[in-house]
Amino acid sequence: MAAFKNPMNSPQKKIQTRFLTDADYPRWDAFVEESPQGCIFHTSKWAAIIKSVFKRKFEILVIEKKDIIQAGILFWPKNHSIFKSITYIPNTSYQGPLFIQSESTKLSTINAQYEKYSSELIDFLLKNYNLIDIPLSPTLTDCRPFQWHNFKVSSKYTYRFPIIDMAEMEKQFSQDLRRKLKDSASEQNDFRESKDTNNLVSFIYQSYKQHGMTPAINNSQLQEFLDLCLSSDAGKLYYQYYDDAAVAGIFVLTDSRNVYALFSGIDSNYRHKINSELLHIHVLSQEIFHGKIFDFLGANTKDLEQFKRSFGGELTPYFTVTYTKNKVINLLLSVRSKSHILKRRIKSNL
Repeated sequence: MAAFKNPMNSPQKKIQTRFLTDADYPRWDAFVEESPQGCIFHTSKWAAIIKSVFKRKFEILVIEKKDIIQAGILFWPKNHSIFKSITYIPNTSYQGPLFIQSESTKLSTINAQYEKYSSELIDFLLKNYNLIDIPLSPTLTDCRPFQWHNFKVSSKYTYRFPIIDMAEMEKQFSQDLRRKLKDSASEQNDFRESKDTNNLVSFIYQSYKQHGMTPAINNSQLQEFLDLCLSSDAGKLYYQYYDDAAVAGIFVLTDSRNVYALFSGIDSNYRHKINSELLHIHVLSQEIFHGKIFDFLGANTKDLEQFKRSFGGELTPYFTVTYTKNKVINLLLSVRSKSHILKRRIKSNL
């Protein structure tokens, strides 16, 4: 911790800000479970997966009151040659601070607590980092504390909807999706859960290439990541079969409240022979997911938006907050972003 400017801790104070140790992780995960903003991306289990695959260290900073966590953030610091940053992590769609479920029913009290704890966490981060660029949870909609600290706030979108009785969900499906579902009723549809990620990795790369894109990570990392998620019970993998051959796959992350469509792909040879929507519907029909929220983890690519919209979910904004300490850091961020986009375009054309 020597590299950090230490949080303000005082034995005389009822409230303290501190870093958690490994021994505290069960407490943190219990807090994530109770927090309205908490999801799998904030858990120590997820952090361990990311650390193992991408070799990135993480820290958990919390605000405690009488030894009860009131707010906190799991973040991924990185030291560069001339500055320190907190930025996006591969496959981690939502980051940002979490807050305790308030016991008060007074909105003025709830908002005051949120603003107070937000400011304390943000103040610490700004003292220690020159660049911060992270996506927030869709359930964290009040970005004013970030704006008050000179962050730029930008919006992205995803589709979310509750997984309920299929007959009720179908009422929200587009006409085209309902037609495909009806036509498939007379067909022999074959879906299987699996632990074998080999086919999925191939399908993902084929599907990305079809849309002129490429995943942000290479094949070996992607496979290692998927294998570790499955062995850690962080998600489920399903395949769609045609003539007894796997031709499409989907990997979903799961926690107690959500199902996240993290990766899916199709064998390019079968793109016009199957309806991949049926694989998603198979996931939605699983009893273990009933009552949870399904999240497409983004609806920001025009070519894919119509597919996701057809399931009738609510278009939900989520925010990215960005802070650069000075013009030099701002320029470095701009170069970094453009370089990242260019690399993905070049790789997609190989």
